[in-house]
Amino acid sequence: MPWAASDGLVGSDSVHIVDGTVNVTARDDAIKSNQDNEETKGLVEIKGGDVTVATGTEFGNHGISAECKLVISGGKVKVTSSYEGLQANEIDLNGGETTISSTDDAVNASGSYTTPILNITAGKLAFLAGGDGLDANGDVKISGGTINAMINSSPDNEAVDLDGTMTFTGGTLLYGGTGTGATFDGAYVKLPNGGKTGDTVKVSDESGKVITTFTANADGDIVAVAATGITSGNSYQVSVAGTTTTVTAGSGLTEGMAGGPMGGMPQ
Repeated sequence: MPWAASDGLVGSDSVHIVDGTVNVTARDDAIKSNQDNEETKGLVEIKGGDVTVATGTEFGNHGISAECKLVISGGKVKVTSSYEGLQANEIDLNGGETTISSTDDAVNASGSYTTPILNITAGKLAFLAGGDGLDANGDVKISGGTINAMINSSPDNEAVDLDGTMTFTGGTLLYGGTGTGATFDGAYVKLPNGGKTGDTVKVSDESGKVITTFTANADGDIVAVAATGITSGNSYQVSVAGTTTTVTAGSGLTEGMAGGPMGGMPQ
C-alpha cells in the first residue's frame, strides 16, 4: 500500500487480516477501525500474514488502533515507527510475533467503551518505547507468552503501567530500560548490572534447573525478569552474557516501573 496522507487501512466496522503481506505507511493511524456503537464492531483482528506498518511519531498517531477491540492471534506484526504502537479499549494478544517501535506508549489499553484491559495469553511481544511500555487505564492480565518490555524514557514513565490490577499467572516478562526506575508487586529477579542488546539472559533455580532464557532486545540500566517458577525470597542464578550472579528474588528495584496492585503470582 502506498503512503497515505492521513489514515491508511480503515474499516469503520472492522478490519480482519488472515494471511498475505500487508504494508501500510500513513501519517496518522496505519490500520484503524473506529465504529463504537455495537459490541461486535470497532474491531481489528489479525490471525496471520506478515503485517508491517509505519506512522508519524507525533501525538495521536497509532500503528494499529481499534475503538473497541484489537486481537492478534497469529502472524508477524511489525510497527516500525509510531507515536503509540497498539491502541484499543481491549487488547488481546493470543499468539503471533509482534515488534513495536514507539515514541510514546508501545501498547495502550484505553477508551471508554468498557473498562480498558490488556490480555496476553501467548505469542511473542518485543518493543522499545519512548513512553510507557505496557500501559492500561484498567487491568493487565498475563497468562502466557514471552514479553520483552523495554523503554528508553524518563522516570515518570514505566515499562508496565496500569490503573487497575495486574494478574500474572504464566509466561515470561522481561521489563526495564534506560532512564527509568523499577518497581514490581510480584516475584521477580533483577539483573545485577542491567543488560545490553543481544545479551543472552538465563535464570536458574538453586538446583540448576533453568526457569527461563531469552535474548535482550534493547539496552537497559535497570532490567528485571518475572516468570512462573520465581518466588520472592528464594535465591536464583542469573546469567547475563555468560556472567553468573546469585540474586534474591523480590529485591533490588526502586520506584517507577509497575503501577497498580499485583495478583495471581507467587510472592
